[in-house]
Amino acid sequence: MNIISYVVSVVKYSPVELDKFSNMFTRQNVDVKGTVENGYEKVKEVFENNFKNGEELSAQVCVYKKGEKVVDLWASSLSPSYSGDTVQTIWSSTKNLTALAMAMMVDKGLLAYSDLVAQHWPEFGQNGKQEITIADVLRHEGGLPFFSKQMDIEDSWPENISKNGVGSIIEEEEPSFPANNTRREYHAITRGFVLQEVFRRVEPTGRSIGQFLKEQVFEPLDVDVFIGMDENRQKEMNIADVEMLADKDVEDAARKAAREDVLKQLNKFRTYVGETEGKRPDHKEAWKNTGAGGMGWWNGVPARRAEIPSAGGLASARGLAAVANMMALGGKVGEKTFLKPNGWKEMHAHTTEGDTFGMKTFYTQGGVNHYQDGCQSMEDVPNLGEGGILQYGQLVPKGMYGWGGYGGSLFLWDPVQEIGFAYIPTYLAWYDKEKQRGTRLLREAVFKCAGQNILN
Repeated sequence: MNIISYVVSVVKYSPVELDKFSNMFTRQNVDVKGTVENGYEKVKEVFENNFKNGEELSAQVCVYKKGEKVVDLWASSLSPSYSGDTVQTIWSSTKNLTALAMAMMVDKGLLAYSDLVAQHWPEFGQNGKQEITIADVLRHEGGLPFFSKQMDIEDSWPENISKNGVGSIIEEEEPSFPANNTRREYHAITRGFVLQEVFRRVEPTGRSIGQFLKEQVFEPLDVDVFIGMDENRQKEMNIADVEMLADKDVEDAARKAAREDVLKQLNKFRTYVGETEGKRPDHKEAWKNTGAGGMGWWNGVPARRAEIPSAGGLASARGLAAVANMMALGGKVGEKTFLKPNGWKEMHAHTTEGDTFGMKTFYTQGGVNHYQDGCQSMEDVPNLGEGGILQYGQLVPKGMYGWGGYGGSLFLWDPVQEIGFAYIPTYLAWYDKEKQRGTRLLREAVFKCAGQNILN
């Protein structure tokens, strides 16, 4: 069982700890802080309604339009110290950052998406992995959705990565592909570790993904985004814990609040037999020695210290939105160029259709999803995914790029309208396949407030 499905089943709180969820799914009045530009007031209204509906603990949303920050909001029902500068785990939204790091290597001519992984990492090319390409890994088609051996979290601390502790595990793996005639199977944790090993071997100074992005992207943009945060910085930063309820606790809270809509979401999740972000029972836990596991482990110093390039990023929404803005503007902000035009184009090129969590995905060779199955207006009736279940990918405005994270985060950009968007919650609604809190905000910002529809 992988660690994400594991936390759903074992997360437990004491009665005192459960008190933070006492008003879940019931009306909450919060003070929404931050700024909205004229014309974007409805985004604030939707954000506030997420709290009034009792669906949030703490959250942030930030939007850029044509290089200008037009929305920067945050609120918390728990902590008066929570602010727009607070960072928190962003789960698979981290994958966009790793894709950017790889794109910058391609842009510099240090590798190509069509390269075999073994071309840059010869030890990888054993046990049937010799034909796997960089693009295969980025598209979740590398045959390594989980590792057969568990990792030590210490091996992913920046000072230990070059010792090849994780790399040696990957080298010995045999690829495994789905039985349904498709190569695509979500590499929830593993994608980033394979790419990390390639990255550090081609990066001229041997930097890791987290170190490189810190120096080449995050610091130049002056944003609070991290893949791996050392212990001293953790003490200095305002970091919010991510929180979740176990299956039975969600049901109890929803029944107490008479929320049939939440119960319906939960039951759909329970009966869905396919792969989801939060239900992958055939995969074992990724790390050794996680103790009780669950959110306590992810919120702990060792996990935050590690570079987990598929799931362990720490960021604020305003930080992610600034990166999304850069991507929406074609890889350049002002006089600072992060990707040259061809590097940006290559990252977003050559989409292939597949299935992820029961929804159609269109991953580019650079490892970001192109939302081609989404809506073109607020009035559009969205397509349905596998089993007739609506998925968040069908609610995202058609034409956007990026990805989202476990429990609700969204990190997306639209190069046509030049929109960068980020939403990050601390409460993980793992049962919500529509990512309703974030997609409501996104659709309001793009379809109504931006003043025009996306027509691709």
